[in-house]
Parts: sequence; structure tokens; C-alpha cells
Amino acid sequence: MGMLHDLGRLVLLLNIPDQMQKVMSLYDKGGLLHDAENQVLEADHAGVGGMLLKVWKLPEMLQEAVAFHHKPSQSPRYPGAASIVHVADIISHSMELGTCGERYVPPLNAKAWEILDLPPSLLSSIIEQVDRQTSEAVEMFL
Repeated sequence: MGMLHDLGRLVLLLNIPDQMQKVMSLYDKGGLLHDAENQVLEADHAGVGGMLLKVWKLPEMLQEAVAFHHKPSQSPRYPGAASIVHVADIISHSMELGTCGERYVPPLNAKAWEILDLPPSLLSSIIEQVDRQTSEAVEMFL
């Protein structure tokens, strides 16, 4: 889910570069990138990615996790999967583990945290584990 969650952004950049230039111009004025997409395109990369995964006939849970990762509580059938991607996206942004063009850490959807039913005290150990696993993954490729 995490590997595909921003695939829609690539689709948008490759297929409607002029409109995406308008998105980026608006984004440069401040705010979040997916909000700028919604303002200019009346759609965002998450929805586009979800539609692409549907065309590819990938599992519905994956489609929905991608489509709703910025609004996981609105996911009709798989809010847990969308919440996992949402929280993981925020953690990876906050740890600066790659980027899809977003320069800010998106706000946490409180409902997503409720859906996952994770105690806040668990966050530090999640971050430690992500840091450790990231280092191990990088070492494998070096």
C-alpha cells in the first residue's frame, strides 16, 4: 500500500503537465500539495491512484487504501487500511524518508489514529523500528 500510495501523482505529472504546473504554482504559495491538486483539478493524486489500481484490477482494499490515504475516515469499506497508509505517510514525512514533492508533514487525521486504536506511547517505538528497518534496507543495497 505504501509503495503505491502516491502513484497518482506520477500519472498526473505525466498526463496533464500544464495543469500540474498550475497546481505547483498554487502550492508554492503555501499549504499542502494534495489540497492544491484539489483546488486546481477538483481531484487529487490519491483518487487518481485509486482509480488506476481499480483499472489494474488490484484488490479493493489496496484501491481504497490508496484512494483515501489523505482522508482515511471517509473510506467506506477499509478505513483501517487507509488509516495505516495515512499514519505511515505522516511518519515517513516527519522522518524525511523520501518525498513525492510534499514539503510539509501532513496533519494527522485524529480519526485515523482512533481507527487504528494505537496508544500514543507506541509512536516512539514505531519510529525507532522504522529507523532501524530503513537503515537495514539501505545496507542491503550498498
